Amino acid sequence: MGHYNPYCCCPCFTGIPGSDYINSNYIDGYRKQNAYIATQGPLPETFGDFWRMMWEQRSATVVMMTKLEERSRIKCDQYWPSRGTETYGLIQVTLLDTVELATYCVRTFALYKNGSSEKREVRQFQFTAWPDHGVPEHPTPFLAFLRRVKTCNPPDAGPMVVHCRYDAL
Repeated sequence: MGHYNPYCCCPCFTGIPGSDYINSNYIDGYRKQNAYIATQGPLPETFGDFWRMMWEQRSATVVMMTKLEERSRIKCDQYWPSRGTETYGLIQVTLLDTVELATYCVRTFALYKNGSSEKREVRQFQFTAWPDHGVPEHPTPFLAFLRRVKTCNPPDAGPMVVHCRYDAL
């Protein structure tokens, strides 16, 4: 990512006092303005904000570029339910499916906003083969991961949300 402004934020939080900022940036794609949102891994106190951003931006895909833990150190808190349903702020998140592959994991969630009957599906792609320091030995698994992410993201969805660990930005 070329230029990063840590004081820029997604303008997606309005009307709720104390909840109008998430450490993130829009990034343009080759053919689409604001195609991505780059953010840090959500902290427990921002789980609700993160899921509300997903809802308000109409994002259907999360790309997680970190493991939850590496070398006995927490890299990112688990901001989704292990099974069943959890409520994070205004958003109810239900884990529908988990598929674990050799170098990545795909989780499918159903999102509901309090007071709305609308259901939205979100997929999280977690790449688990990126080392904490450095780069993967071989590009093939990562390129296959990227192809899968691109083919699964709906064309009419909002920005794809990409994050690494919570102390990286």
